[in-house]
Amino acid sequence: MTDPENKKLILYRLTEVEKKVTNIDKKLEGVYGLKTEILSLVSKLDIYHRDSLKARELIQKDLDNHQERIRQLEKNQSKIVWAIIISILMAVIEFTLRGGLKQ
Repeated sequence: MTDPENKKLILYRLTEVEKKVTNIDKKLEGVYGLKTEILSLVSKLDIYHRDSLKARELIQKDLDNHQERIRQLEKNQSKIVWAIIISILMAVIEFTLRGGLKQ
């Protein structure tokens, strides 16, 4: 090969290498952009996870409070039922002691 042909071949190969390097640079920029996007999503997921844990704790606390209130209401309900039963029995006993239905 002659010297001008060698120069053309070298220039052609250099141009091809530059194209490949440019293409690789573009791909790396895309990867960097994806990395930034992924890190942003990870950060948002972390915030969401912390918020959901707080919400779960609050819901559990609220549920525990409601369960305790239900237990108290059940205790009060049973006391009221017993008070009604005792009142009815006392009324029947009093009615019987006073002579019941006298004719």
